[in-house]
Amino acid sequence: MTQIRYLVARGKNTALRLALPPLGRLTLGSSAEADIRIREPGIEPNHLELFLDHGIGLRTQYPDTLVLPFEGTPPHDERVATAGETVELSLGDRVRVGRAELAFIVGLEDARPNRVWTRAYLEHQLQAALWDGDETPNLVVTVVQLSEDMGDELAEEPLFDRLGAQDIVAALGDGQLAIMVMGVRPAEADHLSRSLARTLDRRGYAVKVGMAVPGDGDDPKELLDVATRRLGRLEVGDHKPETLSSEDPETRKVFALLGRVAASPAHVLVQGETGTGKEVIVEALHAKSPMAETPMVRVRGSDLSEASLDGREGPWVRAAGGLLFIDEVTTLPPQSQVRLAQLLDDERTDASRRVRVVATTNQDLQTLTKQGRFRTDLYYRLNQVPIEMPPLRRRQADILPLARQFIADAAESLARNAPRLTRPAEAQLLSYGWPGNIRELRNVMERAVLTCTEETLGTELLPPEISGVASKGVPDEPTSPGDRPKTLRAEMAALERRRILEALEKYPTQTDAAKALDIPLRTFLNRLDALGIPRARKPAKSSKS
Repeated sequence: MTQIRYLVARGKNTALRLALPPLGRLTLGSSAEADIRIREPGIEPNHLELFLDHGIGLRTQYPDTLVLPFEGTPPHDERVATAGETVELSLGDRVRVGRAELAFIVGLEDARPNRVWTRAYLEHQLQAALWDGDETPNLVVTVVQLSEDMGDELAEEPLFDRLGAQDIVAALGDGQLAIMVMGVRPAEADHLSRSLARTLDRRGYAVKVGMAVPGDGDDPKELLDVATRRLGRLEVGDHKPETLSSEDPETRKVFALLGRVAASPAHVLVQGETGTGKEVIVEALHAKSPMAETPMVRVRGSDLSEASLDGREGPWVRAAGGLLFIDEVTTLPPQSQVRLAQLLDDERTDASRRVRVVATTNQDLQTLTKQGRFRTDLYYRLNQVPIEMPPLRRRQADILPLARQFIADAAESLARNAPRLTRPAEAQLLSYGWPGNIRELRNVMERAVLTCTEETLGTELLPPEISGVASKGVPDEPTSPGDRPKTLRAEMAALERRRILEALEKYPTQTDAAKALDIPLRTFLNRLDALGIPRARKPAKSSKS
């Protein structure tokens, strides 16, 4: 994990911790158009600007409103910045704007982005990427059209789990999001765009997607326009359903039960750890049922308010005659639990209002009911048919078949021949505990195929937690036979480290080094961190006298 700068803002209505990008210009104010929006008394719509490079610069257009008490200085040393003045800040400095206080600190880098930015900020960062170096950068711009404008609520979506800290999500308005992902080759852009949009599609949002790469335009506006014009050309909702097959006896029983349950109108409760494939079970249940041609409406439990249940355009009305899929039902608000139980009672006497409810959860709902954290009457209504999805660690017979299937799917999407798993790689996959279950296995295999350049896929392409390579303190290449690492795994890590160091020494930038090794930039940077190799930092600009 590398260190990164953060802005911490506190006020009567504000509690914000925001990871700052390494370069760029941000506006801060109370306006919805500001990159950093803080609504506190005394803060104007576009109050100040932050300039980020090797330092932090700050400029305000409003006199006598910005007080700068520096850490370690007594109160009488506080100063007021004048309008138009640019102030150089250091990490640890505090800034008072109106009735809000800002602080600039350093901490460990987040594994994912933590907010939705403005279009202006995205265009600025995209322009910087296009101008960084003589060669065309590897990146993709994906525009996603949602069924509704989700805004900053998407910070809670699993979309962000698929992105890295350097990737950017921006709101374009009218339910559109733009996503810039770095280190993606043009051949991989189509697959990545589908994958990102499918993440939202599986959460129940109607999604259209379009994408563009640097060759499609010369500037940020043109790339965004191209991606927007292509909305709908990449089919997202019509993705190929996963095959319900298993070599594991326990899982086979689940699939057999699913076939019998699909024909009935009974409500179903699907329980299992995160990533075990609960959503796939729900999709298969609907596809096999007599109501396969009727609507299947998906909604998160936390989004199912009492008002939405009673609304004319709410999910309950839209699912009439079909299936209502409630994901993570334990997050249902208390009043929504009461109303949903009433609706399930009412449908027993009014067939025209019948809705089949299938709910999923990664928690033990019966235990939560006994603890008083979930309504007992609703639990029994939903639990007419319980289905328990076993975790992948209990499905040893399925690990390698699933891995090979994910490899084949990823290779097909990239128009490549599927690489073959080596024996050591198979052994590592079988020995790993898979806390993220099938979802983790899929992501690992997709990432490995993206970086694979040979006919075989070995342990060197697996993440350190699976391959067993230590994240820190990896030994350098041995200088003599007596210094050779004792294990093959350690020797392979030492060889990889030496090759990367040689590339960094030979080529002027990390981007060039990654290209020479034929590794996507994002993967290359991850390997630097895993092998304990410091990332290069641009030298500070010299001040002119």
